[in-house]
Amino acid sequence: MAYKFYYDESSHSESITENTLNAENFYDNFITVIVGWDETYESILETKYYAFEEKYRSRKAGNPAELKSSTIKTGDVINGFASIKSRELTNLIEDYLSLFDENIHICISFTNKIEFLVNQIIEGYNNRFYIDEEALKYTLVKALRTYKPQNVITQLYQAPSNIIGSIKAFLEEKIKINKGNSKLKQIENQVFREAIIVLDKASPLKEVTWDYSAPFMGFSKYLTHKEISDYSLILDKEGTEHTLNSAQKCGLKMVREEDSLNYFGVRMADMLAGIIFKLSKSLFKALNPKVPVSTPQKIILNEEWFRLSDQELNVYKLLHKVILDLNEDEMKRTVGTFYDDLICFQALIQYMNVFVSADEIMKNIKMQGEWFNSFCCEYLEKYFTTI
Repeated sequence: MAYKFYYDESSHSESITENTLNAENFYDNFITVIVGWDETYESILETKYYAFEEKYRSRKAGNPAELKSSTIKTGDVINGFASIKSRELTNLIEDYLSLFDENIHICISFTNKIEFLVNQIIEGYNNRFYIDEEALKYTLVKALRTYKPQNVITQLYQAPSNIIGSIKAFLEEKIKINKGNSKLKQIENQVFREAIIVLDKASPLKEVTWDYSAPFMGFSKYLTHKEISDYSLILDKEGTEHTLNSAQKCGLKMVREEDSLNYFGVRMADMLAGIIFKLSKSLFKALNPKVPVSTPQKIILNEEWFRLSDQELNVYKLLHKVILDLNEDEMKRTVGTFYDDLICFQALIQYMNVFVSADEIMKNIKMQGEWFNSFCCEYLEKYFTTI
């Protein structure tokens, strides 16, 4: 039995620079989606998808015009689906997600860009056998992402060869600051000291360039797990062939680039990647302080996230079905060492899926942020204790 798969990605900058890291719309997760099906199902789904696109043809853009995830702006989901002001856009997302059924395979990848940098540093450490590599990676990513040290970002942009020294200086400074609150920061300081020992013996980075292999390594494992050997994979044509080369290096044979205009499966993957990216980005911004803080702060989602109509709640339920129910498999979602954002995203759609109606949410609207915060913490804890 032959299968057809299609790949696209969220908005993404290939270079990691000072400008991209400091940009207002920067989000440090690279999200990709692969959708696929038995080739005998292609004509059925194609008919449905073209009918969906025709219904929303006024939202097509570009020359030639296509309906892609760019029709959903980040501001449209600043408070999740509750903030969508256009009924047409809510209808579009609802109709799109309703296209998914048990015949469709879905592979989703979350790759953290800061983790990619940390991975390159750790790979330059010769005694990796003697360290808990995953714990060290998580610690460094979490620290850099939380505190956003400006000097590290500057060195990353200006002189990658000095990045290790910059990270060491940042960790040493944090250890000094933390001594003022030793009871709360004792464990953090211990982990930072261990990280400094590793960094002392890591090789300098010559350059920082993006690698696309993570989603394809995950997809390759998915194919093996599902015992799928007869397949084709079509990528959205970007022009650089970096993505194609990465797929081939991961052992994928029947893979090629094509114009998304000619393949509805690529546009279908693009739409899901865009929805996940924009919703995850809004959730991250809502749960994290705008500027780095030295002491822990409790931040909860504001009430606007929960002022949902029944239709908007249904969109969450449909997204839950697509992400967590259809063809559920341990290989369906690929993530690196730093998985906080994926877990928070899953917790959000899991939380919303519990409610029967929007009225049920509105009855306790003032408590929903607190309750979700507790739910999300429990969700994270459960994940940490099972990996």
